[in-house]
Amino acid sequence: GYQGKLPGSGANTLMIYDNSEDGIGEKSIAATLGNSASAVSVPTVGAVKTGLDGKQDTITGTAGYVMTGTGNAGEVGEKPIYGTNTNYFDALVTAETVNTGVINAVNSSLIRVDANGAQDPNGTLWEINTDLLALDVRGYLPDGYTRLEYIESTGAQYIDTGITGAATWKITAQSDVVTGNTILVARDSNGAAFFGALSNGYWGAGTSTNYFSSVSNTTKANMTVNFTQDTVSGTVNGNSFTRSGTASGFANAYKLCAFNDRYFFRGKIWKARCVQNGSVVMNLVPAKYDNNGTITVGMYDIADPNPATAFHPSNTSTAFVAGPSCISPNLFNKNGTLLNGTYNYNNGSWISNVGFRTQDNIPAKPNMHYTVSVSNLKNGANAFSLQAWDSSHQWLGVVAFDTNSSGSQTVITGTTPENTAFVSVSFAIEFRDIDTLQVETGSTATEYRPYGENICD
Repeated sequence: GYQGKLPGSGANTLMIYDNSEDGIGEKSIAATLGNSASAVSVPTVGAVKTGLDGKQDTITGTAGYVMTGTGNAGEVGEKPIYGTNTNYFDALVTAETVNTGVINAVNSSLIRVDANGAQDPNGTLWEINTDLLALDVRGYLPDGYTRLEYIESTGAQYIDTGITGAATWKITAQSDVVTGNTILVARDSNGAAFFGALSNGYWGAGTSTNYFSSVSNTTKANMTVNFTQDTVSGTVNGNSFTRSGTASGFANAYKLCAFNDRYFFRGKIWKARCVQNGSVVMNLVPAKYDNNGTITVGMYDIADPNPATAFHPSNTSTAFVAGPSCISPNLFNKNGTLLNGTYNYNNGSWISNVGFRTQDNIPAKPNMHYTVSVSNLKNGANAFSLQAWDSSHQWLGVVAFDTNSSGSQTVITGTTPENTAFVSVSFAIEFRDIDTLQVETGSTATEYRPYGENICD
């Protein structure tokens, strides 16, 4: 009976329930939504405009890029996939690049071993390289600088620290001299308030009548010198002194802290520190700078965070004389890991041979001179070499090689190629004593020193 009650008022209508019991009604199907919030028509799916098709058109579709969010609701963007280990912030990185970077880092800090734990340069496992755990105090000086035990002035050099004595200062230093009269720190314009080594053979302040008879000026002295207006006081190896200057005080003083620029100092200095009102404003340690073989000697201010202003060479055309390096220059650790074998000097392939030893992964730099030296060889011993590798341990070539290592001492030297990150040294075990083997930067062999030795405080 209800079928007969359908209104059937027009085509394209949809049957619905009405609000009456058992009632049936109908609604029309609209082709578009329109703007009415109270429309009673039923829309078709195709009539709903979502706008997604327009968003698809905004993707540029660059090859090798992936779709990403933009941070705006409903928007999409794209980012490149970066395939090298160079720093690149606004990009994604491939898994291959990540793996390569991890392997390079691991090879730099660990030792390759095989499945049984035996050292193997081609192994697929790693163990900790304990050689890299040794303390190296060179770390607080920037790259290219080497801390020295002392530097020496011959009477023709000085350092312009930029500090004058117009305020209250305390200088602590460790020094000795070759001869007096020489001034180490400070001197006012009237020649009264200064501290230095006197011609009578002793450390002194002010005049030759005010000196310390128990402290020879050729003795390595630990000193603390205080400058307060026109008074200089302090201690030298525990001996106290006080000297008053003139009324002019230090208003016109020559430079303080190290190697004064009047009556040039002649002697050695191990360290010097300047303190004003309890704050360290200059902390000088002897150092040298190596600019690809050109050496400059001076004092490095470790209290200065700017390397461009921290290094103080001589302010004259005459250079300071360098003392020995604090840290041994020897890069070869005789107590470190030694592999049984050598690298082929024609192609870098590994040759297992119990008659040879190799120390691998010695950190090195490109385009630098390196020297290997050794003494106490058996006559007829042969074949020791230095070879270069990049950061991925890819062979770059031979740096130096000798096939006739007989005699009391043998030296080989060469220059590392571009992209060098490591060198390896290989030698025959016919050596009587590898305690004399040394690998170092520079083109000249220096006196042997053990790896890691530190002769400074």
